[in-house]
Order: sequence, then C-alpha cells, then structure tokens
Amino acid sequence: MQTSMFVAVQSWILMKLSFLFDTDRSPLYREVWDLKRKNDQLTKKLADASQLLQALQADNEILVGCLEYVKGERDRWFHQCLETSSQLKDTEKRIRKLEQQALQDPLTGLLNRTGMIEAWERAASYLSRSQKKEACVICIDADGLKRINDSLGHAAGDVLLKNIAKAMNDSVRQGDIVTRLGGGADEFVIVLPEATVEATQQISRRIQEKLQQQLHETRITASLSIGITAISIQGETLVQALERADRALYESKKIRNTITVI
Repeated sequence: MQTSMFVAVQSWILMKLSFLFDTDRSPLYREVWDLKRKNDQLTKKLADASQLLQALQADNEILVGCLEYVKGERDRWFHQCLETSSQLKDTEKRIRKLEQQALQDPLTGLLNRTGMIEAWERAASYLSRSQKKEACVICIDADGLKRINDSLGHAAGDVLLKNIAKAMNDSVRQGDIVTRLGGGADEFVIVLPEATVEATQQISRRIQEKLQQQLHETRITASLSIGITAISIQGETLVQALERADRALYESKKIRNTITVI
C-alpha cells in the first residue's frame, strides 16, 4: 500500500517537472533560458570591453610618450630658434658696424671718401628727379697742422681735427654731407645739396667762427683755409667739382684763414 502510494507521488512529481521544463509549454523555462543567453552575451561584451580598455590604456601610454617626445623636440627647437635669432642679431650688428666703419673716418666719426661718394650719389639722384640744380662743395684745410703736430704732439693735432669736425657739424644743415678725406693733406669736404654759393659762404664763415670759439679754451691756435665751388648737377661729376674746389682752397692757403670761390 505504501509502495503504491510512493510510486503515485513520484509519478505526479515527474509529471509536474516535465510540464515545468517543457519548452513548448513552460514560460518559466523560456525566461530562464533567455536570461542565461543574455548573461552569456553580457559576459562576452564585458570581456571584449576589458580587452578594449587594456588596448586603449596601452595606446594612451604610447600617446603620452609621443606627446612628451614632441614637447621635448618643440622646446629644443624653440631654444635653437632663440639662439639662432640671437646669433643673427649679433651678426647683423657686426655687419652694420663694419659697414659703418668702412664709410666713416675713425678719428672724427665723419664720412670718409667712400661714404661721401655714396651719400652724394643718393643726393644727386634726388636733385635730378626734383629738377633742382643748385649744389656746392667746400674744401677745408687746417692752417699750421704740421706745426701743431711738431710742437705739441700728434695728440694735440688730433684734438684740432676733432674740433674742426665738431665746428662743421654744428654749422651745416641737415642733409649736408660732411667728410674728412684723410691722407697726408688731412682735408675736409662738405657737399651741400640745394645750396647757393652765397649760403655756402655763410656756412663757411660760421665754421671758422665756431672753431675759434672751441679752441679758445685750449693751447691750440689754428685757422681754416676754405675753397668753394658750385656743382653743375647735369654737367659734371663730384670728382670734377672737388678738383675745382681744391684749386680754390690752394688759393686760400696762400693767404690763410680766408675763403676763395671759383
């Protein structure tokens, strides 16, 4: 009796279980299966995401390394550019200084012959374009320079030459070309664009007066002989005008401390 009852209960249980897990009839079975399948999918996606994260971390480390390298190269390049720029500026300064020295008299700071010619070419070009034909040349020589060098020394002679340069600079107009030719004669030349002979004579007298004022406080006594000529802008060169002004200076030196116009 008991055995029969046990078998009946077992059969009932098996029937219920088969109904529960019958895929065609059990919603619970399908739901459990769907959950398992979704869990498997999520697990796989999580594993893929973990691998992707590891790859991104590795790429990020590489990127950070590249950025640090680029930053270092940029900083080195920037410092090299600064150094190169500084070197270029120094080179430009040296070039300008050499160019200036090539055009200037070292003692007085006035233009030398080369600087005078370059300045006159620019002035003559302007005068030609503007159809202005007036210009003059002054040649100046210090009377008794050799005597001063012999009696007081070359340092005193240099003081006289510097004072002549100052008197000239203080007397001329802006744009006038003030020059020390140097050499054995130690002559000075002024080229005056847009100047009449009369205006040039006034400037020459002013130079003589200023020099005497400057020498008043020194032991040096000297005077200036001056020759003046006009330049024909269209008809002659500066060299030709200088030769004529030099002849006028020669005449002045016969008398000394005078001005001659040719």
